[in-house]
Amino acid sequence: MKQGKIKSLIYTGQEVGDKLKYNVSTYEGDNGIIWISKNPQWKCEVGDLIQYNHKTDDTTYKDFPKFDNWKKLKKVEQPMYNNFDKKDVNKYEARLDTGRSILLQVAFKEASQAYIAGNISVDEVEQLTNMYFKIIDK
Repeated sequence: MKQGKIKSLIYTGQEVGDKLKYNVSTYEGDNGIIWISKNPQWKCEVGDLIQYNHKTDDTTYKDFPKFDNWKKLKKVEQPMYNNFDKKDVNKYEARLDTGRSILLQVAFKEASQAYIAGNISVDEVEQLTNMYFKIIDK
């Protein structure tokens, strides 16, 4: 099967059942006819990427090849938000054991109370937490 990006899509005015006939050409140089369902999920537009068999035979489509067994390829969706950066995680970094984790929580509590009392700014909370942790973690 070939892949191509639709360059032009011209409605011929013919329809059979729920299918509409279009003249189509791709940027890859293939021209022919394509039958597209009226169902919105099968709708094609210029610029869509399709996969198809380019069929030519001596009877029905001798003057104009047919795009046979075609399907629209899904576009790569961009994430809704572009603010996620995956950080490198050091798998071998030692985690705090339970006792040291509790000491770090106590140090943070003391630093946050100093911030609430107005003695330090929000930027100094981390520094004070680390300083308290070094004092009590002996």
